[in-house]
Amino acid sequence: AYPTGLQIGEVAEALVKKHPCLTEPGSRNGWMGWMYSLKYKMGNYRSKLRSLGVPEVTCNSLKNKHPDDKAPAKNIKKARKGEVLFLPHYPGQDGKEQQELERQQLIDECKKKNSTAIKDLMCKT
Repeated sequence: AYPTGLQIGEVAEALVKKHPCLTEPGSRNGWMGWMYSLKYKMGNYRSKLRSLGVPEVTCNSLKNKHPDDKAPAKNIKKARKGEVLFLPHYPGQDGKEQQELERQQLIDECKKKNSTAIKDLMCKT
């Protein structure tokens, strides 16, 4: 959801190489306009995902940030090399309160020697 400028440039260059009729005669390298177009397309795509409530994009919207940190590019949570930004939805009827209770149960069970209860609670996650 957050490609770099270099990645967008590579895609625009590949697009023009595959379809030479799309080359722009006025630009430096023939694909600069396509790069800007793709950049704006990705921004519009992210805003549509945000309006649908996709958690990977919603966590970066200005509405969910602290009032002091309302700068658009501040504290962006995007996946780095080798990791995935994964913010799962809460399963069905479970909410934050229910998951907090299960977390406390799991901590209490870890203090005991009974490992079957731990396995049962871990299967839910």
